[in-house]
Amino acid sequence: MKVKKDVVKNVVIGILVVLTIGLAGSSSNSPSNNSVTNFSQNNIVSQFSNSSENTIQIELDGMKVRVAQCEAKIVELENKNSELTTQKQQLEEQLNVANSSKSELESQVSSLIAQNQELQDKVQTSASVASQTSTPVTQSQVTNSYTVYVTKTGEKYHRESCSYLRQSKIAMDKGDAIAQGYTACSRCNP
Repeated sequence: MKVKKDVVKNVVIGILVVLTIGLAGSSSNSPSNNSVTNFSQNNIVSQFSNSSENTIQIELDGMKVRVAQCEAKIVELENKNSELTTQKQQLEEQLNVANSSKSELESQVSSLIAQNQELQDKVQTSASVASQTSTPVTQSQVTNSYTVYVTKTGEKYHRESCSYLRQSKIAMDKGDAIAQGYTACSRCNP
């Protein structure tokens, strides 16, 4: 900023000097006065020209330094961007592996929850059967639980294909049927 102000100041001074010398030269018609005026004008223009060139060269040198600094900063930022891009890709791969593991674990948890519920149901069934019957329920009876069918009026439980199930057919767990007092059909032997 200061350099520009100095340049403007020098230009204004130079113009004033040229105008002053030019006016002084035009009022006097002597040849020696014209040569002095021409010499002064040439000297002022030469000094002004040298001053401007030096100022411009200084400004150009300063700009070159700033451009070099900016280029170095750009290279530095590009390197940093490359490093960050690589880190991002590695983190995304780790995230994909973690999500895959999470899905597998959730599937295993769901399976274990279902197995746990089945075991709790079997325990409850065996407990209710044991409390209602005088004979204790064996482990093989609990694990052999499956669906059987009863009729509205009958006292037996049947397989789904039994011919005694013509009129009505009510699905029920074998353990529940036994707990409610139903006995096995001798024809279909469920």
